[in-house]
Amino acid sequence: MVPLRLVLLLVAVGLPTSLATGGCRSPFLPYLNQYCLHTVIFYKLDGTGKPLKWSEAQHHCKTLGGSLAILDRPEKLEYVSGLLDSSHPAETKAGYIYWLGGVRHGTSSAWKWGDNTVISLTSNLWSPSNPSKTPGTRYVMLVPVDQVHGRRFLVDYSEDQTAPAFICESKLT
Repeated sequence: MVPLRLVLLLVAVGLPTSLATGGCRSPFLPYLNQYCLHTVIFYKLDGTGKPLKWSEAQHHCKTLGGSLAILDRPEKLEYVSGLLDSSHPAETKAGYIYWLGGVRHGTSSAWKWGDNTVISLTSNLWSPSNPSKTPGTRYVMLVPVDQVHGRRFLVDYSEDQTAPAFICESKLT
């Protein structure tokens, strides 16, 4: 839980929001010249921390000045996948899953990202068997590389499931 101390320190002293981070608030880093990204691994391989529910991950991102990431285009998914592989190789090898900012409230409502844009049900970003038609509120998760297709996919999870990691995003400032 190191990031919380950093957030409290930044708030307490009122530091500028873009300290040599390419227009991104610390601890976010710029990507694709439009966004700021921060990956949070809450449950480490050594067993420290605890996996979080989607709402807990979203709350943590908001305390950092962002929200759960929106991976709405193939180039964003590819970029984030490459970043995870290079910056978190042990977690990639262990098959970590990451909360993202998509949600569907009930079976009759549309899948939407945190900015209210609709997530296409026919998008190739989804795993071939997703999203499911399971009733209730469902959330978007980025899952490990599928060995058949050689890339990560989006899948849906229920509100009571947890994940060891999540990806926060904010706009460039």
